[in-house]
Amino acid sequence: MELSIRQQAFVSRYLQNGLRNAADAATEAGYTKSSSRVRGHRLLKRPEIQ
Repeated sequence: MELSIRQQAFVSRYLQNGLRNAADAATEAGYTKSSSRVRGHRLLKRPEIQ
């Protein structure tokens, strides 16, 4: 399964942050601040992203 543009942006930001903060990477990728913690966690659990 291919990653969406936003998911690709999340991966890029997460790698740039040194694999430290998924919530910040999600926010920088365009996810809302209120959902970034949950979204970042869920994205990291996806096999396509691991």
